[in-house]
Amino acid sequence: MTTKMFRRTLPLLIAALLLPALPARAQSDDPDAAAALVASFQKVEDAWSAAINNHDQFALENILSAQFVGISAQGNVTNRDQQVALLFNKEKAPALIDQHVASVRTFAGINGANIAVVNGTYALQTKSGRDLDDEQGIFTHIYLHTRTAWVCINAQRTVVVDKVLARTRLAPPKK
Repeated sequence: MTTKMFRRTLPLLIAALLLPALPARAQSDDPDAAAALVASFQKVEDAWSAAINNHDQFALENILSAQFVGISAQGNVTNRDQQVALLFNKEKAPALIDQHVASVRTFAGINGANIAVVNGTYALQTKSGRDLDDEQGIFTHIYLHTRTAWVCINAQRTVVVDKVLARTRLAPPKK
């Protein structure tokens, strides 16, 4: 490749690589539009919670992408198949989950792929042997819009710090 060709193609190459990362449409300053967006993703999160609570494999597979990666608050990394398998593991399956959307940001790339970043809070009740453990925290879910629906491609949960600190405090020194 000649220097002249390189100088002409370099800006195009840079634009092709960087443009998809930029939001194609700005976030709306309209509070009604923002509230409608949060409400629409709350329905998706409610369907996700219901799929887990009802051990509904088909519903969960429709919400999680085949490329899904989930990171639990404890640092466990799972894919969609592992999440579905957890529905049928009576010792490790979540007993109940409830998720509430706090914010949604959407982005569109040059190829028309729509991405949404959803943040919110969750309450999770899990079985530990015969005991039930409660976990509360925040989540970030990243969705990709397919031809017909939003599917989650990445999820991460973080336990609320106050709850973690309360469980890990050392006992006062003995006198």
